[in-house]
Amino acid sequence: MSLNYWRILAVVVGLATAISLVLFVKAALVLPGQSAAVGELTTIKVGGIFALSGDAAYWGQDEMRGAQLAVDNANKNGGVNGRRIEFIVEDAPAVEDLQKGVSAFKKLTEIDHVIAVIGPTWDNVAQAIAPLTDTEKTVVVSPDMSSGVEKDKDYAYFFTTALPVETEVLRIIEYAKEKGFVRVAIIRNVDPFSTIYAQTITKDGGQAGLTIVEDIAIPDLSTKDFRTSISILKTQHVDAVYAIFSDEASKCPFLKQ
Repeated sequence: MSLNYWRILAVVVGLATAISLVLFVKAALVLPGQSAAVGELTTIKVGGIFALSGDAAYWGQDEMRGAQLAVDNANKNGGVNGRRIEFIVEDAPAVEDLQKGVSAFKKLTEIDHVIAVIGPTWDNVAQAIAPLTDTEKTVVVSPDMSSGVEKDKDYAYFFTTALPVETEVLRIIEYAKEKGFVRVAIIRNVDPFSTIYAQTITKDGGQAGLTIVEDIAIPDLSTKDFRTSISILKTQHVDAVYAIFSDEASKCPFLKQ
C-alpha cells in the first residue's frame, strides 16, 4: 500500500477518535437549561498526546491533524454547550523516549488541567500512562491501543477506539486458511502490542489448525538487522510469517531483508 494510504488512514483515525472524545465531553458537560453563547463561559481544555517526533512521527503528525479537524469543526459549530474547545498538544515518541510521554500527560493534567486526552496510539506509551489516568481521574481515549495494555488490569479512565485483538486476529487466521497455510512463524517485538497479538494468534490459530513453528521475540525495539532471525525462519520451511512490530522503522527493514 502507498504512503498516501497510511497518511489518510492516520488522519481518519485521529479524526474519529477526536469526534468520540468531543461527544464524550458534550455528554459529560450537559447541564439542565444551559444555553450560554460561545465565549461567555471558560473554554474546555482537551489534551492530545501524539508521536510528533521519532520513527512514528509519520503517523502521529497526521493523527494530530485529524484530531485538530474535529476540534475545529466542533468550535465552528458552537463548541460544546456554548464552550469552545482549547486543544493542547504534546509530543510522545513511540519507542525512543517513554518518559517524555509520561511527562506530557502530567503536564496536561497537572498544569494545563485538561478534562480529557486524545492518544497515545502506541502501546509502549499507553502502558506507561494508563496507571496515571486512574490516579488523575482523567479520561484518555487512545486511537489504537491494544488490549495488551489492560491485560492485567482494567483502567477505569482509559479507553480505545481500536478493534478487539481477537477480531483482527481471527480475520488473519481466516485468510491463512483460505490460502492453505499451515506452518506459521511469528517474529515480533517484546511489548504489550506485539505480545498480545502473538499470544492470540498462537491460541486461536492452534484451535483453527495452524501450527506455530517458531516465535522469535526481539526485545530491542530499535533493532533493524534481522538477518539472523530470517536465517532461523528459513530453516523452519514455513508457509507464512506473522510479523508484529511496534512501528514501521522495524517492519520495513525486516521486509526488505
